[in-house]
Amino acid sequence: MPFLDNDPVAAALQLERVVMKANPQARTSVMSNEAKTDATIDFLTWSGDQANMEFNVFRYVKSPDGRGLVSLQVAHRFRASEPQLAETLRATRASWVKQVVQHDMKAVTQAVMALR
Repeated sequence: MPFLDNDPVAAALQLERVVMKANPQARTSVMSNEAKTDATIDFLTWSGDQANMEFNVFRYVKSPDGRGLVSLQVAHRFRASEPQLAETLRATRASWVKQVVQHDMKAVTQAVMALR
């Protein structure tokens, strides 16, 4: 993301803007490490007709060569008519975010770098 200077925090904030533009009532949370070399956004959003909901956790880190960003996404889409799933997500949100934040991004960056 050269237009964001390959900044993980800027990428997470940009995604937050995109989500909020599409759905101003969406719930988002952006966090980063102290060095600002790693950023995570999680959000819950839904379709315009409110039939479907989606929970996402994205994590952004700079690529090893510094020329780009690498991201990891965990997502779950479900029908809004399944309130038990929404309750389950509320109960497991912290666990999902923690798992993404603690995930070893070396495997992800190595896989991406192998494509170059």
